[in-house]
Amino acid sequence: MNFVQIATEQTIASTDLISGIISLLLAILLIKKSGVRINYWKWFYVFLGVAALAGAIAHGVIVSQFTKDMLWYVIYFSLGIGMAFILLASLPINFILFFVAMGLGILFFLFTIFVSKSFIVFVVYAVAILTAVFGIHLYKYIKSKQFSWLVICIGILLIIVSGGVQAIVKGELNFIWTFDHNGLAHIVQTIGAVVLYFGLVKSFNVLQK
Repeated sequence: MNFVQIATEQTIASTDLISGIISLLLAILLIKKSGVRINYWKWFYVFLGVAALAGAIAHGVIVSQFTKDMLWYVIYFSLGIGMAFILLASLPINFILFFVAMGLGILFFLFTIFVSKSFIVFVVYAVAILTAVFGIHLYKYIKSKQFSWLVICIGILLIIVSGGVQAIVKGELNFIWTFDHNGLAHIVQTIGAVVLYFGLVKSFNVLQK
């Protein structure tokens, strides 16, 4: 197995690997919790983790172009469905809404196959969904003043910010290692995912309703 020697690609792969492991660990920690809404959150973390681990291989390991294309299909499919699950976790439990959200995720995936493979497409898709999710939980906090909803809002906001870092930040940062906008975005996203998890745990009794 040969590894990519470009410094920024190495930090992208490393931060993806860390993000993937943490996301899957958070999903495992939620396994003991039960309820349809909690299950949606679990699957959000699972798909986020799978996408990150596939990204770690795509950026960090020298593979054939075919393998790289397959890895990016896994990344886009996982991210598309993952965003659908975080949306579902924030909406009323409804059979029709489930298929609408899954349909959005699949449409995004198909768009990346047949129209554009640019990662900015995902950023736009994710920020749109996450902004709606943030608004829903902000409303819950304002209405109930329950601290856990505020923690969830902060976690979601950090994940949104990571999308902004991905799309806007240019250049490189040298701090022990060399980071570009992708590596920095992964760090912010991972922090957001952890903060979100703690908010979910605090609000578990509410989420079961």
